[in-house]
Amino acid sequence: MDQPYNTAGNWNGIIGRMELSAHEGLFIRDVQVFPKLSPAGIDLVVNLENLDSQNVPGKLRIEIQDPKGVSVGKLFETSIEAVAGTQKFTCTIPIDNPQLWDEFSPALYSLKATLAIPGKPIDPPFITSFGMREFNIVGATLKINGRSAFLRGNNNAGEFPLTGYAPTDLASWRRIL
Repeated sequence: MDQPYNTAGNWNGIIGRMELSAHEGLFIRDVQVFPKLSPAGIDLVVNLENLDSQNVPGKLRIEIQDPKGVSVGKLFETSIEAVAGTQKFTCTIPIDNPQLWDEFSPALYSLKATLAIPGKPIDPPFITSFGMREFNIVGATLKINGRSAFLRGNNNAGEFPLTGYAPTDLASWRRIL
């Protein structure tokens, strides 16, 4: 055998969801949320894309809801001057008495980021979810929020005889895991 045994396959093509979306000249390209427990809050990175050649003034607004849909703390809003090209905004937003996420209590917060630009249509908001959790390694033990955790999964050697590719739906992965 010329090549070592390998469980990874070359599945080729696209699996799962694929979409094209149209945007105005200024839009939120990506939002990254980094939870932290001490002090409790999130570090937020918002990547804006300005396809126009001019600077665009406006407001960036962040709303956070707890797992029950209740607004968390104050609404975060800041004035921006979006320059041509890609621009990154960073901030820290405190969250008082956070509900912690783990596998037994998957409390997810919802974050909605919107842009308000005078005289321009507003793209749909960028919405993402996140859990307030902290991963640590103590010796050889993985800890989630201070509690020992064991990661488990499935090794089927990359074989998907019915489809030829990994499942793309939630129900299939719930069955596997």
